[in-house]
Amino acid sequence: PRTRAHTRQAMAAYRRTATVPDAHEDSIWAVAWLPGGGLLTGGADEQIKLWTGVERALADGGPVGKPLTPEPHLGVTAVSASADGAVAASTSLEGRVGLWDIADGGVSLRTLEPGVGECWGVALHPAATVVVSGSQRGMAHAWAVATGDRVEAYDTQASACVVATAFAPDGARVACSTLAGAAVVFDAATAQPVLRAPLSAAAARAVAFSADGAHLVGGADD
Repeated sequence: PRTRAHTRQAMAAYRRTATVPDAHEDSIWAVAWLPGGGLLTGGADEQIKLWTGVERALADGGPVGKPLTPEPHLGVTAVSASADGAVAASTSLEGRVGLWDIADGGVSLRTLEPGVGECWGVALHPAATVVVSGSQRGMAHAWAVATGDRVEAYDTQASACVVATAFAPDGARVACSTLAGAAVVFDAATAQPVLRAPLSAAAARAVAFSADGAHLVGGADD
């Protein structure tokens, strides 16, 4: 159970260092770190923004987010980046997965169109070889970044929507979380499940691996 001591410890470990007002014109729904202190953000204003040198820019009066183009047609639900920050991925409400060349300033590499309800959450392989997104049918699908071809499917054996996906730091495993509150970890190469874990009685809307890949963290509606 949570205690006041735990709360004080967390507050001491994580302190707000800066605030960027009006970073988006509407709610921010997604955020991902880039190496070197950069950020990707996506929001209900139908924009994905690239923020570089955030800490330095704050000292100079505030960072400026560069919108990536072409912009999604509807709200951005998730963003993810490769380990080196050179490539990024996004999903949006109209059912599109966007791939972006961050190393070249954020130009579009390609757009995948799984369809409405068929891409919730997004995870880019650390080496930017594959992108994975969940669907409303209990599946997560993988596409090759280079070609846009669908190359794998991860079946959670659940009827609930897969709303979040994550790669382990070494790219060997894929984790999915569902609206039924469960997490399933797969061998990325074979698509075989290696772990099934109940995260919550409520919808599990976020999932992530620890930096060493040894632990799985989930966030839920409760």
